[in-house]
Amino acid sequence: MGTPYGVAAQQATCGGLACFRRKDISRAFWSRDKPLARPRDRDLVIATFAVPAHCRAPEKVTVCGLVENAVAYDRQVVEVTGFVSHGFEDSTLFDPNCNSRFAIWAEYGGTVTTGTIYCCGVSPRRNRKRLLTIDGVPISLAADKHFRRFDRLLHQPPDAIVHARLVGRFFSGDSRNQPRAPWKGYGHLGCCSLFVIQRALWVDAQDRRDLDYRAAADQPEDNAARAGFRDLLPVLDFAKVIELRRNAEAGERAWAFADPKRVASESLASLAGVHAGALTDMVEVRKANGRVVYSCRISNTGHAYTVVVSRPAWLAPLSNDRQNVSWIAIAAYELSGGAFNPRP
Repeated sequence: MGTPYGVAAQQATCGGLACFRRKDISRAFWSRDKPLARPRDRDLVIATFAVPAHCRAPEKVTVCGLVENAVAYDRQVVEVTGFVSHGFEDSTLFDPNCNSRFAIWAEYGGTVTTGTIYCCGVSPRRNRKRLLTIDGVPISLAADKHFRRFDRLLHQPPDAIVHARLVGRFFSGDSRNQPRAPWKGYGHLGCCSLFVIQRALWVDAQDRRDLDYRAAADQPEDNAARAGFRDLLPVLDFAKVIELRRNAEAGERAWAFADPKRVASESLASLAGVHAGALTDMVEVRKANGRVVYSCRISNTGHAYTVVVSRPAWLAPLSNDRQNVSWIAIAAYELSGGAFNPRP
């Protein structure tokens, strides 16, 4: 995944307050002209004007742990490593190791927002007038260099996915009075639980040209959409992707590391329910870092197909060799009229 962008000094978070242990600092916190105080050997300096009665480090938990035990972590400050995705109607925290792609909505604490466009009645402005307060709990943000790095990568156009270790407060939401239903209430159409980011501790660099750091797949242009199309891969199955990656590493699909066209052909054939040999004129339509778009037709029908294959950055940490990530299909469409020209 490239060289990590450093690691912040070890911090703890107590409510909305940031705490720094003595070994992380040589002086206390400064005003513009002079230090306000100096810590002694056993002091714990609190970065706020109000000192809480106690301060403990946030509990470390996985994204999958939050999804599977939402109620247990409700309103808790936690430290989590995962992937944050940002784009149109998308600001989510996820982990490919479990079914978490659209389970946890991500937002910033403090007066900074993610600026996400989603439904309903939410402004995409990048700032708010007051400190974010959720269910009566005020939540701050440490907008330091690590956060600024995280925010800049997350807002690469048109959309992006960032791998990071974060501290924030989790809100489970409600179960819609259905004991087995996903916990929801926040984000686009009330889709999700909520993770409010308060600090970025570590941010993975996006410095590999062979990986795809985008969040969304290419979609049909308006003219293709008007002609009619069928989405063959509406939801990406992480478990299936991981299985295919393991098969490639075991040598069963070793070609998936170097032959994106074959990955496109075999994936499309499986999704469309046809033999790979029936797909003719497989043409590369567009290529970007870690992503290729192909279009083709079936010889005995009038249908045109398009498939988008990728070397997703989120697959690298799951691979035995992070420098060797396999190609996978992330989108496929069947069009009833004309060729498909992907939107850049």
